Amino acid sequence: MGYPVILTGVEPEKFLTEQIAQQARHCLDLAGKTKLHELLVLIADASLVIGPDTGVLHLARAVKTPSIALMG
Repeated sequence: MGYPVILTGVEPEKFLTEQIAQQARHCLDLAGKTKLHELLVLIADASLVIGPDTGVLHLARAVKTPSIALMG
């Protein structure tokens, strides 16, 4: 649909984000490459944040970015 997708995570999760980026070729993989303040800027500028119930979703709520929580 033309939306840019940015994958984030900590360094140990990089193997997962790399697999996703290979399958969904239009993703920008920033796992292990962002500092907290950089991540917050990305979240604040995002139209939507999708992810598990982690600190990233709490940051999205703090800056009023819509989010979808994935629960197992």
